[in-house]
Amino acid sequence: MAELEQIVGDMESGRISLEESLEKFERGSFLIEHCRKVLATAEQKIEMLSRPLAPAPAEERPPNDDAR
Repeated sequence: MAELEQIVGDMESGRISLEESLEKFERGSFLIEHCRKVLATAEQKIEMLSRPLAPAPAEERPPNDDAR
C-alpha cells in the first residue's frame, strides 16, 4: 500500500515524464491486482473459519440418553 501511495503521489505531482508515468501506472496496476488477490484469500479464510462446525455423523455421536 505504501508503494501505491508513493506512485500516486509521484504521478499527481507532475514532476515525472510521461514514460515514467506509464511505468508507474503499470506497476500500480500490478500492485492493485496483487492486493486484491491477498484480500480475497484472507476473506475466504475468514469465511471458512466463521462457519459453524457441521454436526458429527450419527455413528460418531455419543448415545442419546433420551432414547431409552
